[in-house]
Amino acid sequence: MNNISFSLLFISTLLLFASCEKKDDDVSIFASEKSGEQYVSENNSFGLNVFKKFNSLSTDDNKLISPFNISMAMGMTYNGADNNTAKQIKKVLGWENLSTDVINRYNKELLLNFDKNSKEIQLGIQNVIWYSDKIDVKEAFLQKNKSVYRAKACKVNFSDKSAIERINKHNKDIVNDISPKDMMYIINSTYFHGKWKHRFNVKNTSIAEFFTSDNEKRNVEMMYQKADFNYYKSDTFQFVEMPYENENYAMFIMLPDSNNDINDIISELDYSTWNEYKNNLKMKRNINFGLPKFKFQQQASLIKLLSSMGIENLFIPEKSDLSNISDKKISINQMRHNATIEVDERGTKASAASLLASTFTALVDDNPFNLFVNRPFFFTIEEKSSNTILFIGKIEKP
Repeated sequence: MNNISFSLLFISTLLLFASCEKKDDDVSIFASEKSGEQYVSENNSFGLNVFKKFNSLSTDDNKLISPFNISMAMGMTYNGADNNTAKQIKKVLGWENLSTDVINRYNKELLLNFDKNSKEIQLGIQNVIWYSDKIDVKEAFLQKNKSVYRAKACKVNFSDKSAIERINKHNKDIVNDISPKDMMYIINSTYFHGKWKHRFNVKNTSIAEFFTSDNEKRNVEMMYQKADFNYYKSDTFQFVEMPYENENYAMFIMLPDSNNDINDIISELDYSTWNEYKNNLKMKRNINFGLPKFKFQQQASLIKLLSSMGIENLFIPEKSDLSNISDKKISINQMRHNATIEVDERGTKASAASLLASTFTALVDDNPFNLFVNRPFFFTIEEKSSNTILFIGKIEKP
């Protein structure tokens, strides 16, 4: 039987801009169910493990993944998997003790939770299944993913050159070319646009030195503000929580001390420890805070990474069992994760050059505590009511 290839594609886009006003927000009840908490915990553990593996394999200076984005797409794929292929997905994602119905229910509730708790936040989640008109896809697979993941199913002629334009119109620049063997794309797009609770005044943005891991000094545009932040200091790093305008969302920044390597800390990090660090963020500190602007795009293949973690059969034509998608023999031939991040003040791009002469002097009063992120750091973006990690990143060279 001829094998048919199948692509799993991810897009994650994160845009962070500055704002100043606090709004009222809703409180989710998702975390009130203990098994639901455990499910999110397993997803987050998976996300940190993926990032650690990615950090060890990739030579890129700056790195970004969306574990939520990957987990959603893997959940959709899992609905089409069976036997050992399904077992491997469940094991790596920490779903071993859960039935398919429970996995789908939790993912559906998670999406509903984001709907409730995303006021003042632009959180766009789009799932699309593109499939060839030359393959019979089982209706149960399409309906289940529509019901749970809101996945739109689109039939397309992959032999037609207009297919690329049609797919990219919905999912910007995700497909460059289509192989005649390609029969299906599962695409998850996650878009986040958050505004800070505490504003960075653009007049205080100035050039500052950033010290990289390889002892290079780089001039960066550093944004400054003075505000009260939840803060924790260990023997090896400083940890700060930066809330967004909707305080259900926050960026958590880990800044290693100058004599500690960011990669060593990441390699030893697990979700239990990460949660412990967050639980230590109980003391608010008045901080003179400096954060560099940064913006980068990244494209990564996840097949080698996930194979090394234990999801192997999915990518081996002779072993792949996706019989709940189609009676034809299907395996995944590419698994691509596209990520974009931009941390900036709103409306400052056009006038950045005029800000370079500004200084931080006006902010230094009342003897506040200084915390300047001027060396490599690790960060997450999280939805706090469900404790979901949306994005994980490392900045070596902003």
